[in-house]
Amino acid sequence: MRTLFATLGFADRERDVFQKLSEVAGASPNELARILSIPRASVYSALAALEKRGLVYTEKQRKGVRYLPQNPAALITMVEREQAAAMQAHAARVIAAEQLAALLKPIAENPQQPHPRVAVFEGQASVEQMLIDRLSSWRASFRQYDSTWWGYQDHDLIEKYGRWFRIAAAQHQAPEQVKLLSNQSPTEKLLKGRIGRREMRLVPPQMAFSSTIWVLGDYLITILTRQEPHHAFEIWNPALAQNLRTVFQMLWQLSGKPS
Repeated sequence: MRTLFATLGFADRERDVFQKLSEVAGASPNELARILSIPRASVYSALAALEKRGLVYTEKQRKGVRYLPQNPAALITMVEREQAAAMQAHAARVIAAEQLAALLKPIAENPQQPHPRVAVFEGQASVEQMLIDRLSSWRASFRQYDSTWWGYQDHDLIEKYGRWFRIAAAQHQAPEQVKLLSNQSPTEKLLKGRIGRREMRLVPPQMAFSSTIWVLGDYLITILTRQEPHHAFEIWNPALAQNLRTVFQMLWQLSGKPS
């Protein structure tokens, strides 16, 4: 069975813990540590991984928590769920590649344009660190133009990167202003009017954005947060940024009053 467990992505400790739970029909972390002669920390780590994969569940008792194995059919459900997640991740990569290709196409067609610098970030931790580390550079760049944060923004970004949003909001000061198109959402309703010089114009539900694109001075930032892993792209190209800034300025004038 070792080979079969390995094929399904089980680490050795996860395999041992799951097998033992199946044999004894449930046990506490302390009991598993004693039976398997492994550290309790290793048992807790294995149980957390198994629970995340939907293979074990807990039962509260007076003396603590007892872990029980799911029906063996849960292994099939696990594989199907992980396969679906992998397909979603692949779809997110395709969308990101298509968006990046569209952004880079004008550059490739005009060799006189400055050669762009492109940075790619994968995973929520990496994207959040990029947002924090690059914020000062973006602000310095758009202050050279009209001091405006242009673009469209998926409300999902604010919900998943609240810590960064609070940092950015705390640094926001005149003459800087935010002018973004976004989705209708409880998040934006809650934020309405709470941050000075931040205007959001909300699109109809049938036109909701599923990704984010900002124009920040000479930078273009694209962020996808709806699928795992999250992805972000930072592109430096003054000419392309100027073109898109003009597009968003035009859309802003046509969109009417802020929502």
